[in-house]
Amino acid sequence: MWLDELRAMKEASGLTTRDISIAAKIPEPTLEKIFSGATKDPKLTTIQQLVHFLGYTLDDLTPNHKEKAPAGPLELEKEETQLIIDYRLSSPEDQAALRRLAGYAARATLTFSSGGSTDRGSTRRYGLRLEDSQAIAEK
Repeated sequence: MWLDELRAMKEASGLTTRDISIAAKIPEPTLEKIFSGATKDPKLTTIQQLVHFLGYTLDDLTPNHKEKAPAGPLELEKEETQLIIDYRLSSPEDQAALRRLAGYAARATLTFSSGGSTDRGSTRRYGLRLEDSQAIAEK
């Protein structure tokens, strides 16, 4: 039954219904009704959004899905999950600043790990200067 498969996906994720609700942007009461079986015919788009968030496809909800290797859930560390939740709870302006900061940090890590020097021009191209990232990090 698809509901048993869905519950197994949730259990495999190690996430609470609240965590899934925030990160997948599906209302918590909706998820509670789906996982409990109270909603007999949930919207296809909701189920699709949920299984994709958990790292699966709609095909993985059918009993025959075991014939092929499932994609499996995306495994995130607890800190990574918390970052996603915090990001989704942030204002659009803060989300934009966090994306710029993450991009800068990733480029800086790549630059430093390769032994090169930072390219300040590339950080300006993305709208973030070193001083900006330090100010954001201090907040």
